[in-house]
Amino acid sequence: MLKTHSVYRLPLFLKGLLVLLIMCVTGCASPKYQPRSELGNGSPYVIMGETYEVLYTSEGFRQTGRASWSGERFHGDMTSSGESYDMYAMTAAHPTLPIPTKVRVTNTENGRVVVVTINDRGAWHSDEAIVLSYAAAKQLDLLTSETAKVKIESLYVPAPE
Repeated sequence: MLKTHSVYRLPLFLKGLLVLLIMCVTGCASPKYQPRSELGNGSPYVIMGETYEVLYTSEGFRQTGRASWSGERFHGDMTSSGESYDMYAMTAAHPTLPIPTKVRVTNTENGRVVVVTINDRGAWHSDEAIVLSYAAAKQLDLLTSETAKVKIESLYVPAPE
């Protein structure tokens, strides 16, 4: 007879508390300081005749605009940060935020929220503020609508002293 691990017999609310405790202990619930990438932060740069200046810091950054998303077409391509684009990761492209920057993106049309890491340059259309990965777009429920109005807020973490 097989024995089951004791965690399987815990009531659902205790399983939830266990997950929250693990998140708090491992620090998953809050962003950590990440040094500025050597790649993708060159400034100014020109794309399609437009000049962009990468911000020195993301501290206090807030923006509203439209979000779009990219998926399979770019999966595996090199991002501005030098990473391979993973459509299943919680990432995004932004034209001026430093790489990497953690941001909270709120779909203002339905209230859904995600936290993503800016690891690429993008949003080259005048009505776009950010381009989300497939995974982030799915969580914000914008796969069928293709775009949505969003609020973007940086989760700035200062460098340790």
